[in-house]
Amino acid sequence: MASSSTSPVPTTCSRKNLDELPQFKGTNTTTEFLTRHLFEHLAGAARAGKLGRDGRELKSIRVTVAESPLARAWYEAPLW
Repeated sequence: MASSSTSPVPTTCSRKNLDELPQFKGTNTTTEFLTRHLFEHLAGAARAGKLGRDGRELKSIRVTVAESPLARAWYEAPLW
């Protein structure tokens, strides 16, 4: 879980009911949606070089979110 104010992962989603957040009004906030949302934040940070190294060294990012030990979703896409 991201908790640092300098983290590229949005902490505004942490431990919240996403359906109650204004930025997600009218959105079906499934686990699949959340993986894509987190990917977009990480991809932006990587492209800006905010992940601790040159973002061009990364070809893609994969985000996995587990709902339970048996249920999970992931999103993976190239950065460039």
